[in-house]
Amino acid sequence: MSLEALLRAYRLGEHMFMQGAISLLRDSPASADLALETAGRIALLVNAYIDRVIEGVIDIYESERRRWDARSDSTRAAQIRAVLDTEDLDLASAEQMLTASLRGWHMAAIIWVRKPAASSADLLRAGAAMLTTATGKEPLTVVIDEQNCWAWISSSGKPSLDTGRLERDLHRRPGIRVAIGDPAAGLAGFRQTFRDAQRARNLALVADPSRVLTLHSRVALASLLIDHLPDTRAWVHRVLGDLMRDDTTTARLRETVQTYLDARGSLTDAAARMHVHKNTVHYRIRKAEEVLGHPLTVNRLETEVALMISEQLGLDQR
Repeated sequence: MSLEALLRAYRLGEHMFMQGAISLLRDSPASADLALETAGRIALLVNAYIDRVIEGVIDIYESERRRWDARSDSTRAAQIRAVLDTEDLDLASAEQMLTASLRGWHMAAIIWVRKPAASSADLLRAGAAMLTTATGKEPLTVVIDEQNCWAWISSSGKPSLDTGRLERDLHRRPGIRVAIGDPAAGLAGFRQTFRDAQRARNLALVADPSRVLTLHSRVALASLLIDHLPDTRAWVHRVLGDLMRDDTTTARLRETVQTYLDARGSLTDAAARMHVHKNTVHYRIRKAEEVLGHPLTVNRLETEVALMISEQLGLDQR
């Protein structure tokens, strides 16, 4: 039962006791002054007693509730892991295990806190609430441990996410991090979107632990390379060469080249995106080509991919 109902029961008991005491005093031969004084004394003692009992009850209740929730989460976590990992599990069995429909679309999220603390559970719950606000749907959630919570948003249609709203809410509650997988359908989609969220989280931990929100859709390619980071770093440096130097000027050149290539080679479009003059972009592109030792038309795809991976994995910050 809820804590509110439990406390109300104690207060109702107090009220019934006082009504009984007043009734006895009314029928007693005591004078009115003595009866009032006695009723006041009884009320004072009973109220103090109930207050003391309630303080203890609240402590015990909260402790037991935490144990209950932990057991419930452990059971739910085991069920979800079975659905995620059992290859020959059919749709009907998976739905029965989770007591939830898996026939529509799903979008998984991993919510975590950077450091475990007494407030970690509250932060994880706050993160799940933010996800509800940003999607308009109540997620299926399970707390895995004191630092991590898994969540799925499910619906008959493709789930939508207000990324800007979620990011703003996360910035208001420092310490919470969220990684989001790509929406996918059915039992296979329930599993795939979770794997996407896992890769997005792994990338966030490696590339930029301070990033509050990581969308797999924006880091999909780089997330596939997390397990091969040394080789990836070596390839990026081989493609970009001195364009990976760790200084402000070279970082500006990388940004300009990336924007220019994303703008399909349009100096005007790149200048508008960067809020600089067209001639500035032209100058930086020429300087970048000097650093690379060849025009951007040579190995253009490799250069564009290397720049993107470098940014997403945070290689340009080391």
